[in-house]
Amino acid sequence: MSNLSQYQLRRIRLRTKLRGLIQAFLENVTGDPDVTMAWANYWEKIVVGYCVDIIGWRAGVPFKDFSTNSMPPWRLELLIQDWESGRTYFKRLSDEEYTERRLQRQAQIDAGEIEWKRKRLKRVDSGESRPQAQIGPDGGKRRFRYRVTKTPAYVRC
Repeated sequence: MSNLSQYQLRRIRLRTKLRGLIQAFLENVTGDPDVTMAWANYWEKIVVGYCVDIIGWRAGVPFKDFSTNSMPPWRLELLIQDWESGRTYFKRLSDEEYTERRLQRQAQIDAGEIEWKRKRLKRVDSGESRPQAQIGPDGGKRRFRYRVTKTPAYVRC
């Protein structure tokens, strides 16, 4: 780490502190010590999975993993202050709040405001044993048979 500048080291320390705060608050509100923050799958893993949502996230701050998001240190410090002061927090949703959020999200998806990725379909050969690398003189020479997928998502009219 000696090749990193003071600026980079400061950003790393702030991101680490912010991740720790978010993780601690998430564990506290869900009661699950094994829960982890899932930035890419936040809706499915956190909101749907635990009926928990973040309240008070700053406008203008992208809701992404801090490793892929190059935020300046001053913005990270503001987020840390928000979490420590209680301005930003996790809230357990009631059934009515969850239903309202689900309908809002579906409306945003329908309007194209949120890009929603469909879940990956199972492979056609799911559950079958697949060719493994062989040991010995013929190792790695086994031919793989390529099959055309027959899943409905790949059938074209």
